[in-house]
Parts: sequence; C-alpha cells; structure tokens
Amino acid sequence: MFVKWFREYLRDRRRRKVWSEAYDLAGDGKHAEAAGVYARLAAQMLQDGEFSWHTIYCHEAFQSWLKAKNPECAMQEARRALGALSDACRRFSDSRRFSLSSSVEQLSTMVGELYMAGYAAEADTFLREVNGQLAANGLPHIPTAGGGNLPTTCPQCGGSLSPLRGDDKVPCTYCGSVVRTV
Repeated sequence: MFVKWFREYLRDRRRRKVWSEAYDLAGDGKHAEAAGVYARLAAQMLQDGEFSWHTIYCHEAFQSWLKAKNPECAMQEARRALGALSDACRRFSDSRRFSLSSSVEQLSTMVGELYMAGYAAEADTFLREVNGQLAANGLPHIPTAGGGNLPTTCPQCGGSLSPLRGDDKVPCTYCGSVVRTV
C-alpha cells in the first residue's frame, strides 16, 4: 500500500514540475517551447489513461501554439485531443461516457478560440471533424450559432453563449468578454 502511494506521489510531483516549467515558459513569452512541454504532459496523461487531463493539456498546448502564431501546430494538438476522445468513446461503456463531457467542452472551446484568433477556416474544418467524431460515437454535436461563425461557448471561460441568427458579436454573461464573428 505504501509503495503504491509513494509511486503516485512521485508521479504527481513530476507532473507538477513539468507543468510549472510550461507555465514559466509561457510567462516568459516562449509559447512554442511551452506548447512542447504541455504536449509532453498531455502524452503522459494519455499513457496513464487520464483522458480528461490529456484533453486539458492538449488545450494548453493548443493555446500556446495560437499565441506563437502557429495554427498548424495548434490544429495538431486539437486533433490529438479529438483522437483521444474518440478512443475513449470506443473503450468506455455508455455508462462511463458522461465523464467525457469535459473533453467535449474543451474541444468546443478550441473551436471558439480558433474563431477568436482569426482562423475561421480552420475553426470550421475542426468543428466539422469534431461533430463527425461525436456523431460516429453517438454523442450530441456541437451546434453553430449566428451565421456559423459564432461559437456557442465562450472561448475565455467556456460559458454558454446565446447569439441570435445574424448577430456579429455577443457578450458572455459569465465573464463579460465579447465574442465576435471573423
């Protein structure tokens, strides 16, 4: 029992150290380097079977690549998160799929962040990919709103947005940020 606890302690300590390294790199404006560290941490989470944490760290890497102005690498991270979600859907029974909702929310937020960063074509492509995988796994799709260019979740806080068709911007009622079409 003690050996298992000690292994978990050491694993968690290594994770915190790696996360701290990525956080410090991002704080220093070294976004590409931070993205690489977050990607390694995401890979470790996937290896450990922690799908939600994998998606969170893929999202961190994704955001870092966007800040580094590298949408191709950002899309690679987003697709890694999507691939892990698809894998998890195949592995888990229907009764465990509810735990995947946070991963779907992360993917939806990534779509919104692509729009906000000015990568509408990439956002549209990724949204189609996400919805295709969700449909293939019997999960509800992520709806588009407005003219198709407004996400339904706030890219800043993940709160639900309620734009009307034809809106070109909508304020988030949770954090106050204004989400605009591109």
